[in-house]
Amino acid sequence: MKKLFILALALALTISLAACGGNSSGNPPASTAGNGTSGDASSTSAPTTTSSDAGNGGLGISTSWPSDWPSEVPKIDGTVNTSSSASGIFNVEVAVSGQSVCDSYFSLLASKGYTKTIDMDVSAGQHMYQYVSDKYTVTGAYDDGQKIVTMLLTPQAD
Repeated sequence: MKKLFILALALALTISLAACGGNSSGNPPASTAGNGTSGDASSTSAPTTTSSDAGNGGLGISTSWPSDWPSEVPKIDGTVNTSSSASGIFNVEVAVSGQSVCDSYFSLLASKGYTKTIDMDVSAGQHMYQYVSDKYTVTGAYDDGQKIVTMLLTPQAD
């Protein structure tokens, strides 16, 4: 039941954040080099947070990785379009160079002890995945047409 709820929530967030990505020109924001890495999260520079800039409605949406992103969860390589976090739940939309970035990220998650629980093509060019550890569930969707990954990170229930 919990997995179904998380999957439904991930789909809802994917759809709702699809309209939030990029800026008014429709292009993703300038690179935030150093904020996304497939390696150790501690090697990234400190993120900047925008909590009330015009264009995000003051919703606490940022264009960098959340500052409280758990260090034991790797970050996918790419440019953060939007991110938010509340009560230990994180949602991040990342522009990536292609499916190979996702494949590398999946391999990295597996090497860190995450177990693949969902891996499916939703439609042509759209892929959904979920990896679970004893502490976190990483659920996401990849859109090959837009080269966007939307990730939902949730802690495991105690």
